[in-house]
Amino acid sequence: MTFNNITYIGTGTVIAPDTILTAAHNVYDSRLGGWATEITAYAGARANKATIGKQSR
Repeated sequence: MTFNNITYIGTGTVIAPDTILTAAHNVYDSRLGGWATEITAYAGARANKATIGKQSR
C-alpha cells in the first residue's frame, strides 16, 4: 500500500474471489494522512515477487 508516495508492505488473506482480509492499519493510518492512495495485492508473493499474479486498486 502507498501512503504519501511511500510504499509499505503488509499481509492479508483471500476470503473471496474479490475480497482480501487485512489489518486496518494496512489501509488506514491517520499519522500517514488517512487512507492508502494505492493498494496492490500479490497472490502467492515470495521475496516481494508475484508468483501467481497481482492486482492494483
